[in-house]
Amino acid sequence: MKYRIFGHPRLLMRGSSGAKIEIGLATMAYNLKRITNVLGAVKLTDTLRNNS
Repeated sequence: MKYRIFGHPRLLMRGSSGAKIEIGLATMAYNLKRITNVLGAVKLTDTLRNNS
């Protein structure tokens, strides 16, 4: 999954907890990219601003 999103085949952090953190961040970035493509950047920022 990380290779598909960022083009890097390996994890940069070592150890089980580091790998989990890195995969979590990659997943979050992927989901934000998808939301931005679906909603558009302006609508996404307006929605986030109104809900916080």
